[in-house]
Amino acid sequence: MIKIECTKKPNMSYPLLVDKTYVVGRKSGDITFPDDQSISRTHAELIVEHPQGNICEPMLTPVLVITDVGSK
Repeated sequence: MIKIECTKKPNMSYPLLVDKTYVVGRKSGDITFPDDQSISRTHAELIVEHPQGNICEPMLTPVLVITDVGSK
């Protein structure tokens, strides 16, 4: 699992589970930043990839894939 924490709001964090798509945006999505005008309404998608076989190998870490889905 990967966790994203907001540096401007210390109590705000988002745990990210493997193989689930999270939408990031200003107005809609799983992770929203309503006060940040630099983020589009629907900005990006996040997916954590961590193959089942990697769990037994401590040196193989999860990968966070970030896809731009309409930022301006």
